[in-house]
Amino acid sequence: MDEVFENGKSINKGCLRIIYLCKNELPNTTNQVLISVAKKRFKKAVDRNKIKRKIREAYRLNRAELQDLSKQQQQQINLAIIYQTNEILTYQAIEADLKNALVKLISKIKL
Repeated sequence: MDEVFENGKSINKGCLRIIYLCKNELPNTTNQVLISVAKKRFKKAVDRNKIKRKIREAYRLNRAELQDLSKQQQQQINLAIIYQTNEILTYQAIEADLKNALVKLISKIKL
């Protein structure tokens, strides 16, 4: 994942920042996802874990098109999803931002 932060490109949408890196790997490899919530913003682990669960669930429900694209192009896509807001948002708000970010990511990868 260090390579993602060093060489990756980023997308900002609402409360989320996605850093991604595409690799030409074996077609059977799966995409890797890192979810980060800063300890500086949320001191309590309970709050950080709650936000991570919301992001993880939103990604799980909306990842199909991204996985299809990576299989089609025979690439492995490594993602780092970083939560950037100082308040705990609702699941619906997080999911909407993640959907918008994934749509933008897919359009950039297709180019």
